[in-house]
Parts: sequence; structure tokens; C-alpha cells
Amino acid sequence: MMDPSFAQWRSLSLIEKIDLHIFHRMPDVFKSSKLAYIIAIALIVLCLRIEKSKPITKDGGPTDLLISAVLLFASIGCSLVMVFSPAFPDRAKTPSFIFCIMSIAYSLNFLRYEILNNYIIKTLYFIIFITFIAESISVISSYHSINLQNSMRIKLIAKSNNEKETLIPEFYFKPMPSSTYKFDTWTNFDAMSKYYNKKNIVAYGTIFDYSVIDDNNYKIHDSSDMQTKNGLKGIYIYSEKYLLNTVFLFELTHQERLSVQPNQRFFFHVTDITGNYHNFDFDPNYTYVNDRVFLYAKLDNIPLWYIKSVSFGSFDSTSPAKRYSQLHFTL
Repeated sequence: MMDPSFAQWRSLSLIEKIDLHIFHRMPDVFKSSKLAYIIAIALIVLCLRIEKSKPITKDGGPTDLLISAVLLFASIGCSLVMVFSPAFPDRAKTPSFIFCIMSIAYSLNFLRYEILNNYIIKTLYFIIFITFIAESISVISSYHSINLQNSMRIKLIAKSNNEKETLIPEFYFKPMPSSTYKFDTWTNFDAMSKYYNKKNIVAYGTIFDYSVIDDNNYKIHDSSDMQTKNGLKGIYIYSEKYLLNTVFLFELTHQERLSVQPNQRFFFHVTDITGNYHNFDFDPNYTYVNDRVFLYAKLDNIPLWYIKSVSFGSFDSTSPAKRYSQLHFTL
């Protein structure tokens, strides 16, 4: 409780705490679970449009519609009560999400009995199923890569002979439907260092899924000459964000990285299967996985299957026709 943010929260008046929670923290709850809330509200509205929709049964008990509405309010209430909490971590949003899912279940059960053969409900079931499959694929894919990344981290720790510190990359999560699908990546590195009998384990940030760099299934090109002999060690490629984006990783030697020319920039030209030409160029943006160095290039909204061929190399930005290196390959 000695955290400065907690102390700052305690110094707020009741009105300020309510304002902070409702207008700053609560919107994140709805944003994180927006799909669930949209479906829950849409289903309740659909139930209300049915002429037979009543909150109470003939026996005086609550209908599924009434229970669904109560559960939706309970979902919102679970977030509202956090107004008295100095912090609102992601894990505290789980009860709201669970009540929202329960609300959806009761609405669907109500509709199942009322309009079983209705085209709308069948379409709704289909949309929910497809949405679930699409989101599940991206989440499972991301967690699969995290598992492979963890295996790489363990290998890097085992191979490290540095007496001062052992460097490992942080986990990289490929895009998922919501950031709330991520697990808590906080690590007690002191305990980790003792467990692996290393002096000091230190993590550093990464910008790509490095699990692919030890898998030849993702390697599409072997070593080639650049400005130095065999300066390019290999090219790796993978997809992310529902397979809509394509990521290229160009692994270079350290000698190639240090062979910088005046006004040097890299070009990256893509020809798609329809013959259209996509031209990109960028400054050297090297990224590392321990002692391995890469150039990173991501193509948004250009899926892997849509790419026919690629040209890659470096040029003089003051004289674009002057090429320092160039290679061309077909996928």
C-alpha cells in the first residue's frame, strides 16, 4: 500500500474516485469485452421484440429473459463495485465477463424455446460459432508460439556462459482479439536466476515472434551475398492477425550490419499474384535475439498467399538507382 499510485488514490475525494472509475476505468472494461456486451444487449433487445416476451411466467417465476437482464446488470455491477478499489487490474474484469456470458446463455435459451425455427436465431447461432472459431484460432496460435518461445528461452539460459548476466527475450504475443487474452508476464528474475543457477537473468523486449527463427519450416531463403560475402544468413516469414499480415525477418551477419554505406536505406519490393507492385523502403531497423541480428519488415493487409515474389536490398537514398546490394526470390 506504499505504492505512490495507491497514496495518490487515497488522497482523492469520493467524487473524484467515482469520476476516475466510471469515466476512465470502466470504459476499458467494456472495450475489453465489447463483443460479449454487444451480443448480450442485442439478444435482450431481440427477446423484447417477441410479443410473448414477459419477465414473469404464469407460475410467478422469472423467465429466462428476466434472468438474462439481471445477469447483465450484475456484470456491470461487478465493475461498478471496484470504485472502492485503488487498482483495477485486468484479472478483476473476469467476473463482469462471466456474468455477461451467463446473460447470453439465458437469452439464447429463451430464444430457443420461443423462435426455434426462426431464421434470425439460426443465423445468430452461426455468427457466434464462426466468431468463436476465428478468435480461438488466433488465441491458440499465439499461445502455441509463446510455448515455443519459452523453449527457446530455456535453451538460451542453458547455453549462456556469461558470468555477469544471462540475456533472454521477453515473450512476444502475436495479435489477438483483445489484450485481455494475454497472461501476466511478470517474472521474478532473482528466483529464476537461482533456479537455473545463473548469476543474473535479464529480459529485453522484442518486436516479433522469435519462435520461428529456429524452425526451417519458416525459412524461405538460405544465405546470400550482400555487401559482404554471405552477409544474409537467411529469410524467415510468418503470418499473424488472422493471417492477414505477413512478417519478414532477414537475418544478417554482424559484419554485414557494420558495413554501413553513406545514406543507406533498405528497399523491400513485393509483387502480388495479380501482378501489382508494392514498394517499401526503410532505414536500418536492426533487432536482436541475443547474438543474432535481424531486419524486420511487416506487411499489413497483405496475406502470405497473396505474395508472388520479393526483391530486397539496400540503396543510396540520395541516388535511388545506386544499389549497394540486391536479391530477388519467389515464394
